[in-house]
Order: sequence, then C-alpha cells, then structure tokens
Amino acid sequence: MRTVCRGILLISTSSKTLLKKDIEVLKYIIKNHKAPESSEMTISASVHDLEDVGWKTAQSTGAFSYMPYSEVQEYAEIYSGQNQLNTAEQQATRDAIRGIALIANDEKNDPDPTRGHAEAAREKIQILRGQLSLVESVMQSLRDEYKKFLSAHPKEPA
Repeated sequence: MRTVCRGILLISTSSKTLLKKDIEVLKYIIKNHKAPESSEMTISASVHDLEDVGWKTAQSTGAFSYMPYSEVQEYAEIYSGQNQLNTAEQQATRDAIRGIALIANDEKNDPDPTRGHAEAAREKIQILRGQLSLVESVMQSLRDEYKKFLSAHPKEPA
C-alpha cells in the first residue's frame, strides 16, 4: 500500500494545454474551412493501473472481520477513491477517442476536416476538457486520502 500511495502523489494531468491548442486549430478550420498550414493536433489519455488485489482478496476471504472497523474504513475510503479515479479516467479516454475520431487523418494528403466535423470535434474536446477537470479533482481527493493514510501510518523502521 505504501508504494502505491507514494506513486499516486506524483501523478499529474497535463493534457489541458494540448487541448487548448487543438481547439485553436479547430476554430481556424471552422472559420477558414481548411486546416492551418502547419498544424498538429494531439490528444492523449492515460489510465493509471491502481492495484486493488489485496482489497478484493480481503473482501472475499472475510479478512476484514479480524481488523478494527476504523482501519477497514480507512482502506475502504482509499479504494473507493481509486475506483472513482479509474472510472473518470476511462470516461476521459473514451471522450478523447470520440473527439479525435471525427477529424483523424491517416495520411498527409487526406482532405482537411469539414467545418461540421471541426465543430463536432471541438464540442467533444470541450467535453473532454471538463472531464479532465473531474479527473484532476478526483486525483486531488485521492492524493489527500493517501497523505492522510501515510501520516497516520508512518513507516516502521526495518
């Protein structure tokens, strides 16, 4: 648990800046009916693999009956937060795919997206920006839970 807790403290979302640039490209396409001369759009998404095998094993084996309620509650809050983060990240990934699918060009000579495609993609990317704000909020809550857990359970000397 300690390793997972320390690892999540380093996670950050940096896609918002890229999305702002993507929206500017889409606005240009909508206004001018063509892509800018040198434009590139980048949408990235990542899903963090947060371990919950121990939690599931403890649930299925009845190990919680041997633990104090307050300790079980601490773990429940952490694993609930991890589940919320996983759900929010999966939705953001889906939104990223849906946003870029409308305007993805495989080859350099493919035609520019139409104004309609650009407007639809812009709408989906704006939804993705909102979704990333939710992911950041859930991450911050999870970081807070981890910090609380780590301060309540200092590392014991070996």
